[in-house]
Amino acid sequence: MGPESRPEGYATRPSAPPAKRAKTTGRGRGKAAKTKDFKPEVVALDRANQLTQFPDGMTIGGTNMLGGGYRMARATHGSDAGCWYYEVQIDRNTQGREDAAYRIGFAHKKATLQGPCGMDRYSFGYRSLEGSLVHASRRIDEMNEPYGPGDIVGCLINFQSDELEDIESDHPDDFSEFPKNPKRPQGNYVRYFKNGRDQGIAFENIPAGAYRAAASVYRTGGFRINLGPDFAAWPLRPARMARLSPTERKAKGVCELVHPEDTQHAVHVVAQAQEQERLRLEAARLVEDEKKAMEAKAQAETMKNVRRNARRT
Repeated sequence: MGPESRPEGYATRPSAPPAKRAKTTGRGRGKAAKTKDFKPEVVALDRANQLTQFPDGMTIGGTNMLGGGYRMARATHGSDAGCWYYEVQIDRNTQGREDAAYRIGFAHKKATLQGPCGMDRYSFGYRSLEGSLVHASRRIDEMNEPYGPGDIVGCLINFQSDELEDIESDHPDDFSEFPKNPKRPQGNYVRYFKNGRDQGIAFENIPAGAYRAAASVYRTGGFRINLGPDFAAWPLRPARMARLSPTERKAKGVCELVHPEDTQHAVHVVAQAQEQERLRLEAARLVEDEKKAMEAKAQAETMKNVRRNARRT
């Protein structure tokens, strides 16, 4: 797939002045923009430099490099709260390419782009071959349906834990696992769909952190990430939608995310504000002390003059 070709079915919009972005507030949350003003590029993609990114910003082509292996692209925005959904459509032009494979899911910003989604402890992936689920290079085959050219993979992440991420740790505790009871997932969890068919809970007890939509491709494959607001397979058919929890039914498109506030920067800002307040109070105290000293000096001078005048009389 060369930069001059476009995957079948992936239409790109003609160039136009950028639409206004939605005003968003809160950690990992945002208010939806009006559809007529919305442009998916508000949430851009961060990708491995070996991948080809097409003009629409959301279509990705794999690398033809021999031995290139998996490479990943992920959204620039993530969340650590709420329930979020997005879709990936596999390029139909990859039909017959035996070396094309995919892993789709969610990845933290610490996850490497030079590998598949699910390779390390910071990402969770759904594999096209054998419908495998992969996390931290641990793979369990035939958990979900395999998928391929033309299929649409829906990805949902639901945060049920209010635990904050340990930003100081490069190796946070990881108790994530494949669900023991898919009907009652524990902690934060990921759920997948294939062409609108529920594949069930894939991972649960996901460590706290801001996770981003992520998809990886092996060699010559291609895909398009759809972050919303309009999806091809969501919401599901009413009967299938009824099987989901109330929270899942209200899942928001990833397009509504705002860039999560950098916690370290926030801590720095708070510390800086506290230091400025301390300096302000210190300066005010010095001014007050100087004022008192001047008043005491003036009072002493007055008493001195009073005694001097008393001696003269």
